[in-house]
Amino acid sequence: MIRRVTPIACALLALADCAAARESLVKAFEHQRSDAAPGPRIVVLRSSNQPIFDAPLRSFLKETTGDLWVLPSVADRDPELIGEVTRSLNPALVVAFGSAAAMIARDHIKTAPVLFVMVLNYRRAGLAGLDGVAGIALETPPAVEFAQFKMVLPSLRRVVCFYHAPSSQELVDRSVEALAKLQVELVPVAIDTPDAIASAYAGAVSAGTAVWYLNDPVLINAKTFAWLRDRTLADKIPLLASLSDDFAAKGALMSVSVDFTSLGAQAALAARRMLVQREPTKAIGVQDPIGATLSLNLDVARQIGIDVPAEIIPFITKLIVAQSSPR
Repeated sequence: MIRRVTPIACALLALADCAAARESLVKAFEHQRSDAAPGPRIVVLRSSNQPIFDAPLRSFLKETTGDLWVLPSVADRDPELIGEVTRSLNPALVVAFGSAAAMIARDHIKTAPVLFVMVLNYRRAGLAGLDGVAGIALETPPAVEFAQFKMVLPSLRRVVCFYHAPSSQELVDRSVEALAKLQVELVPVAIDTPDAIASAYAGAVSAGTAVWYLNDPVLINAKTFAWLRDRTLADKIPLLASLSDDFAAKGALMSVSVDFTSLGAQAALAARRMLVQREPTKAIGVQDPIGATLSLNLDVARQIGIDVPAEIIPFITKLIVAQSSPR
């Protein structure tokens, strides 16, 4: 015999499923009350359980007091339900680690200020200039990066960067202006796909030029980096990279990266300003990261004929040499 499910039964089943999902989400939140006197309630949303978030989150929790609730991952969960449960906790502040968490906080939590951390290109993500939203930028400002690059390459005057215009035009425009103040000409080369770099390279890169591998979401991938690394090594052209010291470890001449532990501590300081000193989010704004790390691959420097002055070695955070660990 076939049983027919009535509309009322369907609605009850849906409600039951929703209640179960809500109960599961509530249980997923980890209540980490500080050992200090209870302070304002802070809800922390983490985009995923990827290890990249471990150090900054640990640092934030260490430096923060208050009634702390942490959702270890928003991945594969209903954003609206996350917003509902977060609102029910009535937090004084929501701290979002990563883009996915920041989007949920921005779109589904309107009852508390939001502080975002570990968001790549926050402007492109639509997090700039929003009421009730502050943050710590993930990228080091181009002028800061190139000031460090010029310690090693004081004669640096011309730099080529390949980029995907829909993704990175705003970053490129800001960078052209910032580098001009350092007497460095940035030559942007827009391409449609990563495979187009090979044909664009020959007409753009020449002796006396460096190549900057900037934070472009379309071009940051293993295949593109490997091609640029191999070609610039063959041509004895400096390859400069942003975001991660892993690029220098894998064959770029240099990279400037952010200290993720410092990001967490910086976010904790911003949270204190918002909750203890009662500063508005507009006063906090989006802060540039502190604690940038300059990594230099000495093997690559030797291969492309760059002499690194001994007097600047103490100012380089990580020296990468074959078969040895970074200092």
